[in-house]
Amino acid sequence: MEETSAMTPKKTRFRLVDRDIPSDFSDFLKPLGYVDCAPSRMVKKVFFDTFDWRMFNSDKSISVGPGVRGPEVCINDLDGNETAAAFPGGLPTGLVSDFPNGHIRTMMAAIIDVRRLLPRLEVASRRTPIAIRNKEGKVVLRFIVEKCSVRDPGRPRTLSLGRYLTVEPIRGYAKMEAKARDMLNAEFALQPVACPLPMEGFHVVGVIPGDYSAKLRLSLDPMLTSVAAVRQIHLTLLDAMIRNEEGTVNNTDPEYLHDFRVAVRRTRSALGQLDKGVLPAAVIAKAKKDFRWIGQQTNHMRDLDVYLIDYPHLQSALPAAYKPYLQPFQDHLITLGRKESKRVAAMIRGKRYKRIRDDWQAYLTSGFKNDITSDIADMPVKDLADRRIWKAYRQVMKQGGIIDDNSPAESLHDLRITCKKLRYLLEFFQSLYPPRSLKALVKSLKTLQNVLGEFQDSQLQSEAILNFGRDLAAAGSAPVETQMAMGMVAESILARQGIARAMFSECFDTFSRREVEASFVKLFKNRE
Repeated sequence: MEETSAMTPKKTRFRLVDRDIPSDFSDFLKPLGYVDCAPSRMVKKVFFDTFDWRMFNSDKSISVGPGVRGPEVCINDLDGNETAAAFPGGLPTGLVSDFPNGHIRTMMAAIIDVRRLLPRLEVASRRTPIAIRNKEGKVVLRFIVEKCSVRDPGRPRTLSLGRYLTVEPIRGYAKMEAKARDMLNAEFALQPVACPLPMEGFHVVGVIPGDYSAKLRLSLDPMLTSVAAVRQIHLTLLDAMIRNEEGTVNNTDPEYLHDFRVAVRRTRSALGQLDKGVLPAAVIAKAKKDFRWIGQQTNHMRDLDVYLIDYPHLQSALPAAYKPYLQPFQDHLITLGRKESKRVAAMIRGKRYKRIRDDWQAYLTSGFKNDITSDIADMPVKDLADRRIWKAYRQVMKQGGIIDDNSPAESLHDLRITCKKLRYLLEFFQSLYPPRSLKALVKSLKTLQNVLGEFQDSQLQSEAILNFGRDLAAAGSAPVETQMAMGMVAESILARQGIARAMFSECFDTFSRREVEASFVKLFKNRE
């Protein structure tokens, strides 16, 4: 009997040169058994990922290619050996809704969320499948000889990837695989290719998987001067803005605008917290005005995106009889969103935005004056980071420490802003501190931020939904049941605000505990 294995046998791919595999390769394989060589055929497969590479970062690939009965979607691990899921069809929208209900959609929702899968690589290959059969006619081993080419879907040029031999073991026939490997190694001395096929393809077309992330990826030398570090931070944020412009204009998914706005907010935070004493006051004042304008221009569109994303959750708060009556509200949001998207697209294409962006880029790349020689500008960035983070932390503790059950909502709103400033500082300078220690502090701060955010957002959202209801009523475009349904939604949101307010004291006490304070003191307190 043949050996069996509980694990799925892994394929092995070899790169070929002309001398490796002779034209009579089928004859060479005859000692293994009956050689069943199928006709060659062209196979085209398109690999997808989100703009921020969420599949790649999850160690998975997703592709659309030919299946047994037509196009098939395959979700594999990154090296292509394990198939997590496969189903017939394609990815017409690239959104989670393309996936069948059940565990596949749940898995993909956890990975891509509201992002859209985009075609990132097209692989075409002329494939010759070869099966080895035993005396009973059972397939005991498979080979694929193929010649591949690749193309970036955004470019017309097709590039050669080379020729490959893939060995596909069959479970229960490990001895046959070993025999084939011995034959191949003795005759050709083939070397397996460790890099997965799509990764090789990305390399050939000049694409770097994972080259963009919404998370800041700054690596600062602790002895870098503050002015040089500030320049590096701003250039990184500007790059994130620019890379999300096209997606925001096309509005293919709401995360382009979100990432664009985060880069703007981080820039404004850096201007307010880092740049004082480092850059000229006039430069800071102008940049603050410019980036505040950009933020204001995108506020309404982001609010509409949030309501549309949250719509299923808002609808779930209603009794079953009222759920259908909320549909006019969703239709209203979609209509407003289309108009607002066109306005934001016009803003990004407009002269004022381009002038702000290009002037800021020119200043950061070549406009830094050599006469910026203040003590703060010349100090090592680690010293600047220590001072600014410690100051922001003390401000959080001061503001939060005086909030009680009778404090007005504005006190919590102000604390939320200060917490956000502290969070941005920790993100800007994360490379200067031990990752594990910083991660624990960010986690503790994030919990407090979530409660403060829920408190403020709930108040704003409940008021906004009531205003939307009034607009629908004034336009006469929704029945009275829709007004009632929207009132119920607003009431449920206000209930969430109450829960968040009740949770604040506990969350702030957790953030204020001695272990957290000791970590801030150890990492950031200036000891001069």
